[in-house]
Amino acid sequence: MNPPISPYEPISILLDAKLQSPRVGVWLLTIATAVCALLTATLWTLQPDVEHFLKQSVPGHPMPDAFDNLNAAIPTSMILVTVTSAISARVTKWRQYVLLIPLFAGPLLCVGLVSLTEEFADPNWSNILALVTIGMFVSCLVTCALSLFCKPARRIKTSHGVE
Repeated sequence: MNPPISPYEPISILLDAKLQSPRVGVWLLTIATAVCALLTATLWTLQPDVEHFLKQSVPGHPMPDAFDNLNAAIPTSMILVTVTSAISARVTKWRQYVLLIPLFAGPLLCVGLVSLTEEFADPNWSNILALVTIGMFVSCLVTCALSLFCKPARRIKTSHGVE
């Protein structure tokens, strides 16, 4: 007799069929995490004047306050991008693919909210970055809390041994 199917089983079966070995994904996500961490450390130590650069290089006539407060917000958002990629590498390594949904839902919901409320003829980029950063922060917390309660997927036996 077959054991009962958990509610996450169809998603796991679908993802396992497409990605039998998570090693490639884990390595790619680890490299992405290292690049994000390096970029974050560079931004944190050099503290470039992003506001001035964007005011000089964006064509047209943006409002004077379009890029205000970006210098303070970019390092924090880059830290959260690094944490998000590290969490996604952990989720991929332990085959807890269902946790990718809440991990990416926060930033995507915030992008959707921004696209409904922001006037894109002259957007306020600090508001957009702040909302997406809050979405990443909340989704990282929720995903970490959910990972405490989700069991790792069972290992797949291959011809080369247990993976």
